[in-house]
Amino acid sequence: MRRSFPRVLAVAALLALVGCDEESITLATGSPSTLTVRAYVDTNGDGVWTAGVDEPIASVTITATSTSGGAGGDATTGAEGQATLEGLLPGSYEVQFGGTMPTGSALSTAANPVVVAPFRGAALETEFRFTWFPASITGRLFRDDDDSGDFDPAADLPAAGIGMALYAGSTATGTPIATLQTSADGAYAFMGLRPGTYTVEVDALETMEIVGGTTQTLMLAPEQAASLPVLFTGTLRVDVADARAAADGQTVTIRGVVTWQAQWDSRSYFLQDGTAGINVFDFDGPDLQIGEEIEITGTRGAFRGELQVSPVVALENFGDVGEPTPRAVTGDEINAGMFQGELVTIDGIVQAVDLVNNFGTHVVTVTDGAGTTFSIYVDNRTGVDAGDWSVGSTYGLTGVLGFDERDALPSRLEVRFAEDLQLGGSALSIADARTRDGESVVIQGVISWQANWDDRVFFLQDATGGISVFFGGAEALQRGDVVQIRGTIGAFRGEVQMSPQSVTVVGSGPAPSPRGVTGAEINAGSFQGELVTVTGELVSVNVLSFDNQDVTIRDAAGTEFSVYVDSRTGLGSGAWPAPGATVRVTGVIGNDDRNDPAARVEVRGAEDLVVATAGQISVAEARSMDGMTVTIEAVVTWQTSWDSRVYFFQDGTGGMSAFQNGAPNLNRGDRVRITGTVGSFRSEVQMSPDVVTVIGGGPPLAPRVVTAAAVNAGLYQGELVQVSGTLVNVETLSFDNQEVTVRDAAGGMATIYVDSRNGVLPAAWPAPGASVTVTGTLGTDDRLDQPYRIELRDAADLQVGG
Repeated sequence: MRRSFPRVLAVAALLALVGCDEESITLATGSPSTLTVRAYVDTNGDGVWTAGVDEPIASVTITATSTSGGAGGDATTGAEGQATLEGLLPGSYEVQFGGTMPTGSALSTAANPVVVAPFRGAALETEFRFTWFPASITGRLFRDDDDSGDFDPAADLPAAGIGMALYAGSTATGTPIATLQTSADGAYAFMGLRPGTYTVEVDALETMEIVGGTTQTLMLAPEQAASLPVLFTGTLRVDVADARAAADGQTVTIRGVVTWQAQWDSRSYFLQDGTAGINVFDFDGPDLQIGEEIEITGTRGAFRGELQVSPVVALENFGDVGEPTPRAVTGDEINAGMFQGELVTIDGIVQAVDLVNNFGTHVVTVTDGAGTTFSIYVDNRTGVDAGDWSVGSTYGLTGVLGFDERDALPSRLEVRFAEDLQLGGSALSIADARTRDGESVVIQGVISWQANWDDRVFFLQDATGGISVFFGGAEALQRGDVVQIRGTIGAFRGEVQMSPQSVTVVGSGPAPSPRGVTGAEINAGSFQGELVTVTGELVSVNVLSFDNQDVTIRDAAGTEFSVYVDSRTGLGSGAWPAPGATVRVTGVIGNDDRNDPAARVEVRGAEDLVVATAGQISVAEARSMDGMTVTIEAVVTWQTSWDSRVYFFQDGTGGMSAFQNGAPNLNRGDRVRITGTVGSFRSEVQMSPDVVTVIGGGPPLAPRVVTAAAVNAGLYQGELVQVSGTLVNVETLSFDNQEVTVRDAAGGMATIYVDSRNGVLPAAWPAPGASVTVTGTLGTDDRLDQPYRIELRDAADLQVGG
């Protein structure tokens, strides 16, 4: 049976209590805790107190009230917003903030946080964290065309798609805290900002001037909705390439030349400048003509993957400046979407023609010379029918490069009209074109003469031949102008002649050097249409009506030929010396089948008649006399410093190299008389002199400024020339010799050869992409793929920067 003794236990407990010391009492009540409370505004919004950044709230009473009825406590926050309450016995406490909430802020933590003091005591923490109500910066970027100070959508120009950046602080340095682009109406907004100092930076176009500067600083208070309108002066005009690179929705102003406006829809047209091309869709498109220069303002966007400007809000027409020259492209470049929006040209073989609708619109599959397949898109409303194509035939094709992402080959050439198709290829050589009687062809050449009394008549030539042109719409042309002509080959009085539909000046350069010919070649009409020169004995001058002249000259071989002079050239009959004198005549070889012989040299002006020294011929004539011994007078342009046997010379008709054992030391500018045998070395026409006499001195000759195309065509061989362009590549060969490639403004590539013994080492060249101007003699080496090259003479022949 269990026994209990309750009275004995109660007495024992009472005795134990009476006998407790202070340590015994602590064990009964627990250890006190310390509570640290911080009150602050979380300025940077990171959720934690950051000294020196966040704003402390000082002089506020913090109270801790026991939720179990025990003693609590209070304390006041100091300068750092911190209050400390000590001696809190175990239990739970509700903490109160006894101050006024900072204006414009909200409490981010609990309104009355509860802390628990443990039995053993602890260092407790809590906080009253406030955050500011967010502020904002809004505005609009616009040009105040009505000078009102406020944006008027009917009068002012908004700047859409312009980049803007927001920085914390008073400078636009470091990483921006926000970036954006202005909307279609130029508006922008930076929202949810904490109070403080901010700097707004505008990424302005080069053509814009921001009123007050591109950076503007302002101070934001809590809940402040700051308005910051940004005004600009100037224009939004950029080049077309930059417009293409702009963001969708950006307002741009571009200036370019119209290359096509769809004849069935004036809303759609293309324009380009020197940097790129682009499609335009103008809901109020006016009637435009190809070749007109216009400036438009509109929004850069895209349609079916094709970049375009639409809508257009302003257009100004500056009149006709001529159709741009089409860019020659490859099939690979078309398929890669390069040069989208530009006028281009390419030759290709038609593989297939496929109709895409019942109206005759069709797609033509073509391969270029490299075997790359590309597409031609033809709207039936261009006037080009599917039946106009001949599968398997070669065409010269011109058009704009369009894009439609719905197609398998989205990038495509879009034909504008029937004239954009050239059966047989695009630009033919003049020699080939001369054989195509009755055909429509395209040729390109250099103007050698336009009759000053009748600008309808002019002559041009390339490296293969020359031709006369009769064009009722011709403008004044200059000798040396490079022109592209589309027209029909025919004849007039036995002279092959072209009747153009269009003549486009595509560049300019030096006039052609004349070809040295003989009387027999003139009589045979061998170089009809070309600029030639010949030396001989004056036989007679037959004066015709109006002081025109029919002149007979006998060459060194005894062959007589005719020279015709229209007195309107400025060369009168009195300019000729007495019969028996030696004369040198330059002019184009024309033809009139009413005469016998029909072929004749037609003098262009008084400068084409030179009274010469008997027994001497021009350099141009000497170049054509392979194997013959001749005498010429010319000016030295270069003698190689490392081998005096090699030198170059030229007169007003052409240049030539010489190789002479025992050659005297010559200076640039020396006038020399040379007798020697004409030959060649590695296809370079060269003289082997027997006698060289220095007959005078003078300043060095100025170089002939040429294009890369002229260099590559072998024109001006042996002459001192100069080409400017962009450095593409420097290839170092053995002994530090160099083969250099330069791209000229027309995109042609010229080869420069440098023998390091002239003092020019590879390090002398700048980095690729730099502008350079190179001078040298035009040499030839038939061992090379591109045999024609400019040979640098010394360091002075290289100019960096133009």
